[in-house]
Amino acid sequence: MPRRILDRIREAIRNAAFDMTVHAVEEMAEDGLDLWDVETSLLNGKVVKRERDDRHGARVMAKMFGYGCEYCDGVVRPKRVEREAFKHKTGFVILEDVEVGVCSKCGNRYYSADTLKRVESIATGKIPPERTEPVPVAHAR
Repeated sequence: MPRRILDRIREAIRNAAFDMTVHAVEEMAEDGLDLWDVETSLLNGKVVKRERDDRHGARVMAKMFGYGCEYCDGVVRPKRVEREAFKHKTGFVILEDVEVGVCSKCGNRYYSADTLKRVESIATGKIPPERTEPVPVAHAR
């Protein structure tokens, strides 16, 4: 990754000026990682391999939406939603009345750094939830 791109990514992390896709959040949870793990790796790590088959290349998304979707040629626009479920390595957190980014074409969702930090604080117990709701669970068959 060219040094100037890595520097821009690190600056965005330091300023909490980045957005993350729902896919990235889900992958972090599946891998047992949280936002702190990813931020720390990007701030302190080094690039050991550069993927050259990513059609998008390295990128830094501007804070608070208004940029092009990483999956199609749509534009990510802010949208206030009543409820949004977030997957975290410790389980799920639901935020109510939250602003998310939604692609105008494919509907992919993006979350701001501030939103992700709030989710992590609730998931790890740093901030207590306003309430807890039971979630039905069943086998697919």
